[in-house]
Amino acid sequence: MKKLLGYMFVFFMTLVAISVGIWYFVLHKRPISLRMNQSGTVSRVTPEPSVLIPAKEYDYIDQGVMRGGTLHQHTMITQIRFGVHPRFERIVIETENADPTATPLSRPGAFELVRDAKDPMTVRLKLFGYAPVTAPLPSLAKSRLLRSIAAPRSGVLLIHLRRPALFKAYTLTAPARIVIDFEPVS
Repeated sequence: MKKLLGYMFVFFMTLVAISVGIWYFVLHKRPISLRMNQSGTVSRVTPEPSVLIPAKEYDYIDQGVMRGGTLHQHTMITQIRFGVHPRFERIVIETENADPTATPLSRPGAFELVRDAKDPMTVRLKLFGYAPVTAPLPSLAKSRLLRSIAAPRSGVLLIHLRRPALFKAYTLTAPARIVIDFEPVS
């Protein structure tokens, strides 16, 4: 009987540890919660600290959603850069307030990065509260992982992959930037 109670206790504690882990890494680490209305605009925002989780030091993902930034009404993309590094490739998106008389942004505008459900070789960057993208799109001629970047409509950047890759995103300040890293699947 004591052995059975011991096994039940270990099982129960394991369930508690898993539940706490799910709460901490999935539910607790959400920087913002956005609610969209039928016209596609943000109708409600639950603000939280304006940092993206997973942060720079966390692992790459191949599915799921990464959210970050702070919701601003008039954010614009001023520059999109691309770089090849030994273990990964990086896209840096610089942002600023579209109103030149307003205070400079401390964090980039709200965004969501997700692998496209219809095309697994496409990563979709949804931008909330951004002006249409007018910054020149970078050349990806030197890329081994990325085929192209497109801005088909306001508030969306599509990153097309040449081959399967993991990705992660995080934000930087001064100037406000969204950084997206891609690593080949090994």
